[in-house]
Order: sequence, then structure tokens, then C-alpha cells
Amino acid sequence: MSKLFLKKYKRPYDDGTQSLYRFSAFDPETVHYHEALFCDKNLFHNEPSYFNDPFECRPILEWPKTDKEMNALREDLVSLMLNERIDMQDAIRRAYSFELNCSIISDVEQKLLEEFQSFRLCCFTKRKDNLLFWSHYADSHKGYCVEYSTKGQLLSQVYKVRYTDKFPSLTFPMFGDIRKLYFKSEEIANHNKEDKLHLDLDMKIIEPILTKSKDWKYEDEYRSIYKPGAPLQLANNDTSLVLNGDEITNVYFGCNMPQEHREQLIEMIKNGPFEPELWQAEMMPSRFDLNFNAI
Repeated sequence: MSKLFLKKYKRPYDDGTQSLYRFSAFDPETVHYHEALFCDKNLFHNEPSYFNDPFECRPILEWPKTDKEMNALREDLVSLMLNERIDMQDAIRRAYSFELNCSIISDVEQKLLEEFQSFRLCCFTKRKDNLLFWSHYADSHKGYCVEYSTKGQLLSQVYKVRYTDKFPSLTFPMFGDIRKLYFKSEEIANHNKEDKLHLDLDMKIIEPILTKSKDWKYEDEYRSIYKPGAPLQLANNDTSLVLNGDEITNVYFGCNMPQEHREQLIEMIKNGPFEPELWQAEMMPSRFDLNFNAI
């Protein structure tokens, strides 16, 4: 992974973050969602179209204006054809006989939008006492908050969102990582080597997924990302990444959570593989803050 990417999109241990938090409402009608996490170790990742920001994962494409930029586009076409197992020479011939027109531009932009909308994301933040999070994402304090350790493989590979006034865009070439992965797989196949994949991937294609407006900066967000069906993914079942069973360290119940919901959730946790500490939130009487008492 390139140093430039990691400079822009830090992982938790890059800034000493040892825990991340995820807030959730609790609806007895969708109890299977909570059981999937606490009993089956499935960390649900949603599609961007279900998020509360309609600008999610909708980058613009900067189309070529010069011969150099057009060659960069052709380089991407070769990479994509190699990924489809088309012969190198045939891929180069096709790419360099390619002519750009309005119909192709429209088709490519629609396809790119569909691809970005099919990524799966899970969002975390750095504070458990954020009153806005409890209100917006935990059903006005009637839900709960889960604390995850960042020491495991999955949570160590989340990335910090970058907040900016500049709308995310993509320039060609953008599929260099596909080409690198193709040649690495060919090398492994031809030499029968163990696949260690020590590649300097630039990760350019996922930058728009980690870019949001400055208006969202208060969320201080980290994201876990994967693409169902793509190679080299962490263990998943298409909608969720599969946890190891030791990532959840603490669970905090909202100050307005009904007792029967809390008891139902505690029973799930006891029946699952995790052994978190349990805490009850309460409002501080003289300031805008929460206190958490061990249960």
C-alpha cells in the first residue's frame, strides 16, 4: 500500500487509536441483525445508497483532454481486459483502436456509479460519549454503542475519512492496482510460489469512498470497506465481514434504552463468543455529558 495513500487516509494505529465505536438503534422487529453480530460474529456492512448522505460514493470522472491523458485511459482499458483474462497483445490492440464518444462516456459513468454503489461499508468513530451520535444513530439514546479493539486484523484495516470542500473525482489511469495484481498472480502461477502479495498498491480507486464534505467532520469517522466477490478480501458472507470473536471489548446501553430491550441484548451477548464488559449510560445532572456505570 502506498505511503501517499496512508498519509491521507490513516489507519487506527497510525495515530494511536486503540478503540473504535459503533452506535446502533435496537428494534425488536429486526432482532436478527443484533444476533448476527453478537452470536454469529457478522459485522454488517451497508451499501452507500442506504446512508444518510446522498453524495456518498458518487465521484466524477475527469475525461481525457490531451493525448497523454488519452493514453492513460487506454492503459486502464488494458488493465481491465487483462483482468478479464484477455491476451496482452489483444488487449493493447483493442485499447489503441478505441475511440471515445458521448455514448461510451455515458455508459462508463453509469457503470462506475453502479460499481461504487455496490461497495460495502461499515462506519466507526473515536468517542463513545458523542451526544449527537447517541441521538442520531442510537435512536435518541434508546439504542446502544459497541466498542471494538483495533488490535485485530479487521479493525486494523479501517481507514480514517478525509473531509474536504473538493468533490471527489477520478482521473485516468485509475486501475493500476488491477494490473499489478494480474502480473503478481501470473508470476505466482508460472513459478508456483506462495502468494504473499507484497505489492505497493496505490488504492486510488477507493479514495472517493473515504472522502466526505467538511460538514461531516464532527463525526471523526473511520470506515471498513470491501467489495463482494472481489479477490483478496477478508472473510465475508457478501453482506458482513466475519469477526474472530475477540474484537468487541465493551457494550454501552443508552440512557433511554427500555429495560426489556437491554435484557434481551444482554442475553444475546451471553450466548455469543464475545466477553465484553457491560455499561449503562446515565445523564450527568449538571452538564451536557454522560456517565457510564458498570453493570
